[in-house]
Amino acid sequence: MQAKNFKFRLGEISIVLEFIEKNVEFLNLFTLIVSVVVIYRQLRAAIKSTKLESVILLHKKLNEISKLSDVLFSESLDFALVHTQFPHAPPTRHKIYKVPDYEAEKSELTPEQKDAFSKAGEQNMALADSVISKVNELGQLIEDGHIDYMSFLGIYHAQMIRLCSILEPYRRKIEKDKWFGGNYGHRLLRMRHKSILYQLAFPKHRCKQIYIRSNKKSIMVYPDAKVNKISCLYYRVKLVMYNY
Repeated sequence: MQAKNFKFRLGEISIVLEFIEKNVEFLNLFTLIVSVVVIYRQLRAAIKSTKLESVILLHKKLNEISKLSDVLFSESLDFALVHTQFPHAPPTRHKIYKVPDYEAEKSELTPEQKDAFSKAGEQNMALADSVISKVNELGQLIEDGHIDYMSFLGIYHAQMIRLCSILEPYRRKIEKDKWFGGNYGHRLLRMRHKSILYQLAFPKHRCKQIYIRSNKKSIMVYPDAKVNKISCLYYRVKLVMYNY
């Protein structure tokens, strides 16, 4: 009886082996597909986790910047720069940056702006330096790919334009006085430029003017633009292709 059972089991095993031999390619393909699906799901979970961490980090950095910058926005904004006072092209990461003479001339502060800025105290100067450092840290994380640039722009592009308008006089003074030597705060200008491209790339943004307001006074720091599908597409392509 045991011999019969043994022979029967050997027959079952041989049938299984014969099936595997005949369908080995199919089984290999099936195994490969299952492995790819498992790896894909693991990668997807890892990517979601990484994105969530980057969004949390982004919000943390933005909250730190907002708390510091709120004090600056509560002061006089008469020296805030408007869009025409910024160079057309921002400094790149690894090239020597020099503003053409014709752009440098129109980028200068007006006498009224200089007078208003001269009244900014040392406390505001130190605070502006702290804000610039915080924005610079955030920009480094974004440029190195640790935080998604589009996530940042979707939340903060208009505020970035406002912030640079009020910070630029401070940034220029610190760089001119060579507090630290080297280039100072150039990353902010690249972030502002990317924010403007985002502003122009989407119809719902480009048809709106951007203001800064304080003490019942408002200054338009960036104008609206005509809504045109072709130009929107053009700026959307520039937004993607811009080498920050």
